[in-house]
Amino acid sequence: MKKNIEIRYNLCAKLSPALLTLVFVSIASLGIPVLQLQAQVAVVGNAGVPKNTVITTVTVGQNPDCVVISPDSQTVYVANSNSPGSISVIDVASKYTVEATVNISNNVMFLALSLDGKTLYVSESPSSSGPGVVEVYDVTTPGSPTLTTTLTAGHYPQSMTVSPDGKELYVASGEGGLLRARENASNVAARPPGVVYVFDTATNKRMNKIVCNGFPFQVLFTDNGKQVDVLNEAGTGFIQFIKTASGTVSPSTRAGGRIFHPAGMVSDANGTTLYFADGQDYVTVCNATNGALKKTFLAVSNVFNAVFFGQPALTLNGIYLYLPYAGGGGMLKAANLSGGGPGNSVAMIDVSTGKIVGSLITVGNDPVWAQVSPDGNTLYVCNASDGTVSVIDIRPK
Repeated sequence: MKKNIEIRYNLCAKLSPALLTLVFVSIASLGIPVLQLQAQVAVVGNAGVPKNTVITTVTVGQNPDCVVISPDSQTVYVANSNSPGSISVIDVASKYTVEATVNISNNVMFLALSLDGKTLYVSESPSSSGPGVVEVYDVTTPGSPTLTTTLTAGHYPQSMTVSPDGKELYVASGEGGLLRARENASNVAARPPGVVYVFDTATNKRMNKIVCNGFPFQVLFTDNGKQVDVLNEAGTGFIQFIKTASGTVSPSTRAGGRIFHPAGMVSDANGTTLYFADGQDYVTVCNATNGALKKTFLAVSNVFNAVFFGQPALTLNGIYLYLPYAGGGGMLKAANLSGGGPGNSVAMIDVSTGKIVGSLITVGNDPVWAQVSPDGNTLYVCNASDGTVSVIDIRPK
């Protein structure tokens, strides 16, 4: 959350519990989640438990809070959301060397990649005044990103995701949502409602503006691309459903009151089940098609803990959920709030039992985003307070 944004404890740490919603701090725009915030899932074999061994720690920019990974798993793009922001490009083959840094004049929010890995999308909110934008980079040569065009995407563009056919880019935009805490009522009233913008990836032209209201901040495709699920942080948080063929939002919302200021969501490989890292302590599991609640489980060692979570990652086989324990670290301190929990570890949870498997994985301070490489071999974790990314071997033992 590089930008001064409300600490939505994660979405790369962005919004968080109710109290945090009123606090703006210069931290990474936690966030969102797969590749493209479509919550990239890991490809892990069915046999054996992941090793969960830390390979190395890579120093990037200030407040890293979002990661996307190339389809061949050889390039890692990291959003450093300090104000102004930057993008770090990590070359996996050269022992995780940062081969390029792209300086961004605005506050970096989230990242998305085209399906062929040749185009990088960067959502940004203005450092001062002006509209939010999505910058489009040609990363055919990963070490030399080239800005090709800039898309206007409301006042506060958030997470993005590319359609399964690669033809459309969906951008969630909170519009006036976050501004409520730092602007007077008349200014807020003049802001448009929360929306999801749809762009043609071939022409970069805006195709649709879908009004969702509230604060839509994370989007991902489900039902084989026929639907986009929207995680809206208005109130305590809820899911909305967009039918992509018509561009209409379902009048029904689900999980109201059960998803409490979620840090982020991820879907299984089939796009049938959603996992939400609630603002604190719990994980909520829902049907991706209609939001029907499947179960809720405690994702910490005991109910007396108070752990704020980061963006989770799920293995492709759907067996394990990686959950960053971001609570109690630098971001809470910056907000002058107290919170418990390690603040420097990642738990691996068996989703069938809701139980933590093995020891917690020690990473850097304030881990706010977990992302698994397309080949399923590696877990990347953004440590917001340290300015680092932890690289973890998750191949089966």
